[in-house]
Amino acid sequence: MPTGSLHPHLPAFRDFVPESIRGVAGFFRVGKSRAGRWWFIDPYDNAFFAKAVGLVRPLPEEEPTEAWLRAAVHRLRGWHFNTLGAGSRSDLDGSGLYEVQLVGFKRSGPYLHFGDLLLPDVFDPAWIRAIDERAREVCAGSIGRRDLIGYYTDDGLGWAQPDGPARGARPTLLQLCLSLEPSHRAYHAAWEFVLAPRRGDLVQLAREWGVNLPHREALRQLTVADAVLDSPAYQRDEYQFTREFSRRYHATTAAAIRAHDPNHLVLGARWSEFPGEAVFQEAGYPHAECLSVSGAEPAAWPHLLNLCGRSGPVLLDRVQWRVLHDPHEVILPGAASSLERRLREGCGALQEVASHPALVGYEWAIWADDPHDVPLFGSGLVRGTGLPAREHADLLGALNSRMELWRAGAPSLS
Repeated sequence: MPTGSLHPHLPAFRDFVPESIRGVAGFFRVGKSRAGRWWFIDPYDNAFFAKAVGLVRPLPEEEPTEAWLRAAVHRLRGWHFNTLGAGSRSDLDGSGLYEVQLVGFKRSGPYLHFGDLLLPDVFDPAWIRAIDERAREVCAGSIGRRDLIGYYTDDGLGWAQPDGPARGARPTLLQLCLSLEPSHRAYHAAWEFVLAPRRGDLVQLAREWGVNLPHREALRQLTVADAVLDSPAYQRDEYQFTREFSRRYHATTAAAIRAHDPNHLVLGARWSEFPGEAVFQEAGYPHAECLSVSGAEPAAWPHLLNLCGRSGPVLLDRVQWRVLHDPHEVILPGAASSLERRLREGCGALQEVASHPALVGYEWAIWADDPHDVPLFGSGLVRGTGLPAREHADLLGALNSRMELWRAGAPSLS
């Protein structure tokens, strides 16, 4: 395939700022054009915008036959998708579509689950050994693949941050780690973190945090009772401890991937929402060449891109605009139904963010409806019957056909 852009509106390789390019030549990279927009750069040096679908796999009652595979690929191409998202069938390799993969490190070895906390124990050498084996298992066979964009490290992590998603007054990461069972390495790391600067003086720590701590177990009792530490001194320690936890997670998982596949991009962990400032500070480059953020709610997309785009390119994953089914909905003459409004809002939001400087692609959340979804109110591109969900598929196909034009800043064709 020749070098240079395949589309007259897209930047050619010479249009990229050389110092911005991240990745290995001959494989997928990311780079910023002189116009100020980030793009994927494909193995042939062409600007590329990823349009993916996650969980492309047969319905439970469908056989994964050669005919099914051909039909699925035909549909995806007909709707102008170019990438298989996380969780898609591995035997779709060679389809002519590109791919992203999920490694899944969080439960490879010791992990922490307490309150809002769901993270690997990054201080435990057993976790580091386990993720090396996990990376070998997932990544080693993909070293030379030109059709693989890169890897998500994890999905569904719980960082328990005060400025994280949908937070109320609940204990945060440092307090939760200090309240773990002593069998966890994170427990000892957290206590060393807060006591070492105070020469091991628990009385001084309690005084600075404004809390009564006659012994370490008292803090666990507070946490179990949902008492929240939130003094300014605690918040400063929380922020720094979270940065260290985040740095260890992102640096170690990226190193494990690159040890077994140095050629492909690291896309970071999939965030359901912005995980908090302290986590974000250590999540991006050089650990991840491109950040991933999950955007199920269209109204949140611009804000998420503005936040996460500060460190470079962003892949918006798990995109959908699910509509809640209300069998008693009354639609007045001339008024739009909730489904029509939701589709209009979702399409408008996707068109709007297409030109965001940080966006390099998006992943529609799911290939097929959940078996319990009511027709017209699911999120899949395919119904439980195997028929296309036209209200999503046709609209996304039309959007996808124009995405590169909007991305490049060309006039709308609508």
